[in-house]
Amino acid sequence: MKLPILILHGWGSSSKSFEEISRFLREKGHQVFTPDLPGFGNERTPDKPWPIDDYVNFVFNFVQAQDVNKFILLGHSFGGRIGIKFAARYPEKLSGLILYAAAGIKPRRTVWHDFLFVLAKIGGFVFSLPLLSNISGVARKALYFLSGSHDYYHTKGVMRETMQNVISEDLRDILPSIAVPTLILWGSKDTITPVRDAAVMKSAIHNAEYVVLEGKGHSAHKEDAQQFAEAVLSFIGKLGI
Repeated sequence: MKLPILILHGWGSSSKSFEEISRFLREKGHQVFTPDLPGFGNERTPDKPWPIDDYVNFVFNFVQAQDVNKFILLGHSFGGRIGIKFAARYPEKLSGLILYAAAGIKPRRTVWHDFLFVLAKIGGFVFSLPLLSNISGVARKALYFLSGSHDYYHTKGVMRETMQNVISEDLRDILPSIAVPTLILWGSKDTITPVRDAAVMKSAIHNAEYVVLEGKGHSAHKEDAQQFAEAVLSFIGKLGI
């Protein structure tokens, strides 16, 4: 029996995003788990803001409940953040790690981006003025997008605070402690987690394999599911398990 594969989706997404990929992998004989992460899909929102460590605990408890002792973890974007910390903490649980367009490298913010972000946060007051009220939503959305905080705009309440906790952590110092076989899988046209982040991860993780899907963006698994699945299966095949 081939080893199970656990897929962790990205921020603002759910397990549904990986339905086609899961089907490809199951056809090749793999057992595939695609849980919704707390606050997304059908999983309830946490009672209080979570740091990444709480999501790591959630994943650990999930695989324990499924009686899965050894598996391959595929983490997309936010799911990659969780994967990085999980691999560092529980290497004995993993036969392989796939960091797909993984977040975790904290960008160096410029004064311009900080200015736009602050302006977006106070925009609720500015754009509530009578003459500007009709464009408030569009204007604030544009400001968050320009400041690199598009997801922040669409997140509210506990999950907004959770997002603040998550993005405040720079995981680059954890990367060298990852000892399991690792594939770094990226779309060449990813504008959400840029390819330069992949290069940082490649240089920090010992013997990591690096595959770039040319012409693909942040959601390469939906742009070309077959090509994506083939890259994943090629890596798994090299593990010799």
